[in-house]
Amino acid sequence: MTLDLLRGLVACALICISGCKQQIEDWRHGADTCQIHRLKMDTVVVNNLAGPGPHFTAQYHRAKEAQFPNCGIEYDPDLYGQKRGMILVCPDCAKAKENWRSDTAK
Repeated sequence: MTLDLLRGLVACALICISGCKQQIEDWRHGADTCQIHRLKMDTVVVNNLAGPGPHFTAQYHRAKEAQFPNCGIEYDPDLYGQKRGMILVCPDCAKAKENWRSDTAK
């Protein structure tokens, strides 16, 4: 292998590696303590929403506002976009959302 070919391969590899590295944006905002549960929230890395999001009922929106405002993402992996970012999630909000869903499914 010639030196020029080797240099070319190394350059291509470096461009690919640096170009493929995905930047994680900071989408956190506000206090890092849940206003409902008074717990310190966790930072979680998620994908953005690609296209129109899921539609929720008015009942769900009222429950979310009162019981689990910091529950994390609310869309399935098939709706993931290419961007990634950090958000704040309250563990008790995530539990409250699952409890609400199972209670309303009955």
